[in-house]
Amino acid sequence: MSPEIKNAPIGRFFILVILMLGSIGFVATDLYLPSLPSIVNDFSTTKAYVQLTLSFYLLFFGISQFFYGPLSEKVGRKKVVLYGLSLTIVGSIVCIFSPNIGVLIVGRSIEGLGVGAGATMMRVILRDLYIGDELAKKGSYIATGTGVFMAGAPIIGGYIQDFFGWRFNFVFIVLYTLMGILIVSKFLPETIKELNPHAIKTKNMLNKYFLLIKSPIFMGYAGCGCLTFSGLAAYLAISPFLFQNVIGITPVQYGWLALFIATGLA
Repeated sequence: MSPEIKNAPIGRFFILVILMLGSIGFVATDLYLPSLPSIVNDFSTTKAYVQLTLSFYLLFFGISQFFYGPLSEKVGRKKVVLYGLSLTIVGSIVCIFSPNIGVLIVGRSIEGLGVGAGATMMRVILRDLYIGDELAKKGSYIATGTGVFMAGAPIIGGYIQDFFGWRFNFVFIVLYTLMGILIVSKFLPETIKELNPHAIKTKNMLNKYFLLIKSPIFMGYAGCGCLTFSGLAAYLAISPFLFQNVIGITPVQYGWLALFIATGLA
């Protein structure tokens, strides 16, 4: 793809489409946080088991991204996005009807596998279309928008918990993801210009990953990102219980508190 094609003007609505498909994973991460103490009570389980719903979600969220990139080289970006969004809906439905904490963990794991597609393709599609300063500019828009979604999700989740209960968090995710599928189906073009039928062969994948592992620059940035996100994940798992059970604030108050903390981190 030539630089001229890569830097072809893409409308603001298209950037919003990319932001939406990438934000689903972060919304699904934060939306149900105000409900964690209620899930403990509903299932008569421990907070450690409920925290596993976040841990397994993030684990499969991360693992899935190793495969969605190569898969998109073989079948196209759009198909991978639609597959991932569909899998997200399946996982959310499992969560809605989960009779115990074990099934909820399974549902969250399936959700994690699904949302990894949007998070991966968001970056890949931008690189398909932009280079240089324009790529950095559009990437900054996406990063800012993602931060807004992450900060706002606990607020919505707090009100959902207050009015409807924790299961409706996953109803919200289903509806949001369905809207994403409709928008992606209608407005997201296929951005890869040439498919690679050998992209998901094990040897090809391992060779590319070994090249990354041997790069000190990549490992340095990846290590910093992992350490930063690990601290954030630990905070997300602990904070609902700390603020609601120990300090005594409500789910709605926790959602607004999460907004202020996210603003401070930004």
